[in-house]
Amino acid sequence: MIEIRRGKPCDYPVLLEQLVQSFRERNPSHQRFEVIFPDVVNPSAEAMEQWHLAFVDGKLAAGVELIPRNLKMGEAELSCGGIGNVHCWQPYRGTGCMSALLNHVIDDMNQKGWSLGLLGGNRARYGNFGWEYAGVMRMISVTGDAVRFEEQVEAIHANELRDYQGSDEDAAKMWEVFKQKPTASVYDSVEAFKASRSRPGAVTYIDETEDTGFSYISVKPGEIVDYAGSCAGVERILRFLLRSSSWSVALPPMACSSETEHMFMHYAGSYSVSITSMVRVNSMCRVLNSYMPYLRRRLANWTGERIIELDDGEKVSILKKGEKIVISDTCRASNIRLTRREAAQLFFGPFMPDLGCQQDEDFWRLVFPLPLFWGRSDRV
Repeated sequence: MIEIRRGKPCDYPVLLEQLVQSFRERNPSHQRFEVIFPDVVNPSAEAMEQWHLAFVDGKLAAGVELIPRNLKMGEAELSCGGIGNVHCWQPYRGTGCMSALLNHVIDDMNQKGWSLGLLGGNRARYGNFGWEYAGVMRMISVTGDAVRFEEQVEAIHANELRDYQGSDEDAAKMWEVFKQKPTASVYDSVEAFKASRSRPGAVTYIDETEDTGFSYISVKPGEIVDYAGSCAGVERILRFLLRSSSWSVALPPMACSSETEHMFMHYAGSYSVSITSMVRVNSMCRVLNSYMPYLRRRLANWTGERIIELDDGEKVSILKKGEKIVISDTCRASNIRLTRREAAQLFFGPFMPDLGCQQDEDFWRLVFPLPLFWGRSDRV
């Protein structure tokens, strides 16, 4: 018999060993999770409450961590659940534990009113539960080539910057500028933000001057994983980094970018389009209402109604009369019928699913795709 419950601090020692053993089945060099994710894998009551654990005949068999990860997309804010550290201990694989856990987590997200579920993993496995690769971000490679063609370029040296070493003062300043980004994860407190930046492997450079204010860039080998602050300050740090090598950086879609992202594009030697994450649309109605500012702009010159139906029975109406847009659940006949996986593709791209006879209707291209971005340092 499978029993599912929330984690408790007393579960931590056994959970910790089974977690790393499960991942080392496929990756023998996998690091321990309390080392790489100290902010979410620890014995505190708060962290353990985020775990959903499956027990078979009273013994721990599998676990999933469900972490609140609200996202700000310009004028939109989405309530999301970040799903991570999904595992089933080898002796219990094939017993149905993982299916039971994922369905339990989906129910929990719906009870909480979370619009999206985000994770990374095997498409074939998680697609059975409604997840699909969706969302678009720009992956660019910034190089020093642009600097070579500019005159009187200011050289930035290491002694003009400082590195973040975990001080409360710098963490508070980082959080303040991070919150000003048009696209960012939403943290409830500076303590939560600081904990997320405690993961090993990154070096954070800080620039703080009277002219440019406070700015920072966090890097891992070959990659810029986080940045915030004034455009001029971020560019000063970038100029220092480009003296040594090229760097890859993920940028949000143009629909919710700022002058800092435009600055990064100036230094881009190349770029490509990449998928944001695996996404599950838990509620079409909640998602679309979250993006209402975008819908108002995109449908300014359109009037009518379109109804989307999913194969599990959910229906949503997008109704525009005059200046008013109403998004609501409905029982009326639909214009298109999709799977839940295809709903993620329709809403966030990069590819539109087969819409049948509606394929060439202007409405779908006016509204979709909606911007979705999940920063590298904010993932679970």
